[in-house]
Amino acid sequence: ARVLWLIPAMDRLWIEGAEGRRRFLDRVTLSMLPDHAELSLSYEKAMRERNRLLKDGTDEPAWIEGLDATLVETGMAIAAARLDLVDALNHALPDATGLFLAPKLQMDGLLENALTAGKPAVKIEAEFKHALKASLPEDRRAGQTQTGPHRSDLKAWHEQKNIPADQCSTGEQKAMLIAIILAFNELIRARDKRAPILLLDDVASHLDSSRQNALLTRLAESGGQCWISGTNLPDIPAEIAYTHYTIADDRIILAQQTESK
Repeated sequence: ARVLWLIPAMDRLWIEGAEGRRRFLDRVTLSMLPDHAELSLSYEKAMRERNRLLKDGTDEPAWIEGLDATLVETGMAIAAARLDLVDALNHALPDATGLFLAPKLQMDGLLENALTAGKPAVKIEAEFKHALKASLPEDRRAGQTQTGPHRSDLKAWHEQKNIPADQCSTGEQKAMLIAIILAFNELIRARDKRAPILLLDDVASHLDSSRQNALLTRLAESGGQCWISGTNLPDIPAEIAYTHYTIADDRIILAQQTESK
């Protein structure tokens, strides 16, 4: 079964470092493109080995060139996969979210920007290889590789206000994140012909009543199982049927089923 989740720790996605946003996007990409995992592992293995050589001060040009070749090959595939997923999400967001806030997503990185600009892949690979070679002295001083898709970032914009996500209110940031989960849910449902299971922890916090209503209505229309946990039950529209579990002392003490009206 496919499972998508949203937890409170993810609420700070837009205001913390790029690493968390990359992990979030790569996890989403992996669910759509299974080969993304192998590519990411190969890239990370080559980068760790390159960083070890940089820290040790090992002067092995042929060894580093071989690792750079792996970084170029796998890095290009990773960047292309990310862009494909971001493009799919941007197309799915308006239909998937309805009245809910739909952000505009964009990848920002050396390879992603070049691919978006329409440069030929051969030219981008050559430029990436040159960038790795040119940054070698600085990389040696830093003891790490500072160029590549491991430094890319996922950007989100509030289109109506034309401002980046990190300048939006807490409620707007939460709404954007939920919108991405909803859009991803629709992409998986369209591909697998079956809706994923949604696990949403404390999803109603930071949302006003209208956004809570829009979210719950959209979840009810998604056609799959949805589990919402929290200390307070949001106001659920009367037309939605649900089961309410009360948990205390590590066990369910009440299960109340409500029918739609």
